Amino acid sequence: MTIRLRTLRWLLILAMCGVPFVPCLAQIAISGSLTYEFFGELGQHYSGSFEIANPSDAYVEVSVTQSDYLFFSDGSNQYADVGTVVRSNANWITVFLPDNLILAPGETMDIPFAVNVPSDPSLVGTYWSVFLVSPVLPLPTETDGMSIRQLVRYAVQLVTHIGDGGDRSIEIFDARVEDTAAGRTLEVDVENTGERWVRPASWIEVYDSGGSLISRVDGYAKRIYPGTSVCYSFDLPDLQSGTYKVLVVFDNALEDANIWGVQIDLSF
Repeated sequence: MTIRLRTLRWLLILAMCGVPFVPCLAQIAISGSLTYEFFGELGQHYSGSFEIANPSDAYVEVSVTQSDYLFFSDGSNQYADVGTVVRSNANWITVFLPDNLILAPGETMDIPFAVNVPSDPSLVGTYWSVFLVSPVLPLPTETDGMSIRQLVRYAVQLVTHIGDGGDRSIEIFDARVEDTAAGRTLEVDVENTGERWVRPASWIEVYDSGGSLISRVDGYAKRIYPGTSVCYSFDLPDLQSGTYKVLVVFDNALEDANIWGVQIDLSF
């Protein structure tokens, strides 16, 4: 099988290693969205809040910290120090927390934040960071011995778009066919090389060697921040031996009029 490509256009689970599994009784939940999107101008001030809930029957101490955030098409994520990612807005944000954030059983609490966009004319496009929210686990006791303790950590994304400016562009940099138990899939890696996030819907059109359309397969819309990348996966129809052309389309109609595509030649 050969492939030729021609370009046309959080929840984290962390565990402490050990032997037996000890479930964590401290639980929290984030009510509503995990992404807060704002459209601002230079020098503008805005504010908002997100809600933390304690659905358990025990008191829970909660940790809220800020972090920069990147993700990539290989499935990896980076939670970097505040202000180290070029397009971080973390230093614009003030979060208002009590000295001890402890939720009673069944209690919910709003966590307010304020954002002051700098009056810097070099700012353009999309900037973002995350709040990392997790319960604070008590220190293990001697009677616990070696154990596995599970910590669920939420990443609440806070996004700032500066006006409507910023270049929207992507690079389709890799494509491959993967064989799975359910059949063949076409995997296409896409990087946002612009200055503003894009959220393209996707689909593929499969043509035989005579140019006749065999199948269209719809994919998902994915949000891609500048400098990050994602992998789009499409289920291929059952194809016999031969040569095929696959047109992959990324349509940013949810955000603007941009549309990109790639033609992939497949041989089986």
